[in-house]
Amino acid sequence: MLELKHLRTIRALSEFESLTKAANALATSQSALSHQIKELELRLAQKIYIRHRQPISFTLHGEKLLALANEILPKIDQLNTELAKVPQSLSLSLGFACHACFQWLIPICQRLNNEYPNIHFDYHDDVFEESVDLDVLLVDEHTNSSRYIEIALGSFEQVAVVNRNNPLVSKGEILAKDFEEQILLTYPIEHNRLDLFKHILSPMNVTPKKIKSVNNSHTMLQMINSNLGVAVLPNWLVSAYTPFTELTTLNLNPTIKKTLYIRLKQEVASLECVKKLVVESRVKFANLLESTIQSP
Repeated sequence: MLELKHLRTIRALSEFESLTKAANALATSQSALSHQIKELELRLAQKIYIRHRQPISFTLHGEKLLALANEILPKIDQLNTELAKVPQSLSLSLGFACHACFQWLIPICQRLNNEYPNIHFDYHDDVFEESVDLDVLLVDEHTNSSRYIEIALGSFEQVAVVNRNNPLVSKGEILAKDFEEQILLTYPIEHNRLDLFKHILSPMNVTPKKIKSVNNSHTMLQMINSNLGVAVLPNWLVSAYTPFTELTTLNLNPTIKKTLYIRLKQEVASLECVKKLVVESRVKFANLLESTIQSP
């Protein structure tokens, strides 16, 4: 009946003496916090505080809840801090179902290694979201599994990347049939797992003239810059490679829109180094998306 969130709410009301300030401190809205309090009062069949009085004044039952919150929450907060401490040595498995993310996440991990020298990241760059059991996974597919905490980093669109001299440039958008005479560059994964095949080529029963497997994004874009093929890649990735002046992007029809997630196992999500990994990843990806919007 009584949950930790209720005790945290009572403590915040006491500390900030205002529903609005308490809501801000708890990173929620005033209406949501008010609804939570009313729901608790219905459960208890008792009023918690006196309405329309500033600062907030608790009822007798509210005072009892506040005393309980002040007794229990410090112990829980202390335990959470202890559990979040990095052990003497820890190996975290980190995977990339989003192949293109490798280039920007590795520098973040290297900085965290310097800050937490006892942490070791075990990289897996050839994984698929439904077949792996990793501590941290960069993925563009959502999961409903309760085993994981999933944080959205941002949304993006897949685009066709071609050389400026490719005849496709004259087209306003790229259809499935336009790939029939092209050398398609892809990451070294099964074709039925690639968005281009799943959403565009396979439904139209289209096969490119030739398919070449390329291990990394830099080589792939370098080949396109030399007019040695075309590819379908995240728009944010292309804008990051400004040295390649012969590249241009074209919209796909139908469009392929995706959301990038960082998926964490429940048991590692509270580690300070993992929290920092999430924060730095969100900042970095937001910057990449912003540069994509600003690109001509």
